[in-house]
Amino acid sequence: MADRESEQAAREAVERAVAASGGRPPGANLDPPPADLPEPVRAAMAAYDAMPEWLVGSTFRHLSRVPSAAGELYLLVHGFESTDGWLEVFGPDGTPLAAAQYIGGRVGWAEADEVRASIQTGRRVPALDAATDWVEEAGGYRSACGRFAVTPTGKKWRLTMDGRFIQDWDTPEDAQGHARALALPAE
Repeated sequence: MADRESEQAAREAVERAVAASGGRPPGANLDPPPADLPEPVRAAMAAYDAMPEWLVGSTFRHLSRVPSAAGELYLLVHGFESTDGWLEVFGPDGTPLAAAQYIGGRVGWAEADEVRASIQTGRRVPALDAATDWVEEAGGYRSACGRFAVTPTGKKWRLTMDGRFIQDWDTPEDAQGHARALALPAE
């Protein structure tokens, strides 16, 4: 892994590129990958290609170049759609710089091993879960940040964000879990 400054610069470059592309993987997909693709990027592609059976055929792969102050970075994305998946960022020479899982437009940065393990387990990386704590309030729950509320509506539990309806869920735990995926990750 690269030094902390390079890692942070890579994260910022990727976040800017993703924002500029409307949340989709930025840049043209390098398919097939170039012959001179650095070995660490090829190894990461192979690791993602070895997905568990429940994911095979339901994900896409997108390899692109993202401009940064350090040169053009390699961005490798595997996902279900433009809003849910995993990514790794490599320097121009293939040096691993950063990795993350993203859900609902929120990015949880973690070590590459942690991100790859989340694919096998189906669990989110801790940065995506750590963002929301809950307080009981008026028969329901409110997030500590104040943005999310989970309230009973008959047999369902309604999730709202900033006062706007998001979705009804069978249990308060399911609604809270979805709110955690929508919340900004703790850094």
